[in-house]
Amino acid sequence: MANTKTGIKRAKTSAKARQRNKACKASLKTVEKRFRSVAANDAMLSKETYKEASSKLDKAAKTGKIHKNKANRKKSRLAKVLNAASAAK
Repeated sequence: MANTKTGIKRAKTSAKARQRNKACKASLKTVEKRFRSVAANDAMLSKETYKEASSKLDKAAKTGKIHKNKANRKKSRLAKVLNAASAAK
């Protein structure tokens, strides 16, 4: 536990930031799971969910929640799934 006034404040702010980061990362996982489940069934809906996932990944990278290369890598993998699903139909 922090002893100084600044240490106490830093502990509070880092706890709040940790909660925000955790919520953002959880929503990214949810969007990715939703896309993967939709991609197998519906081509039109999968394009919309891909746009949503791509947007969320870009926003998370912009605000520093995840690294920009990680966002690009995930978007690339999701696009690969989207293209494979649309080519199969």
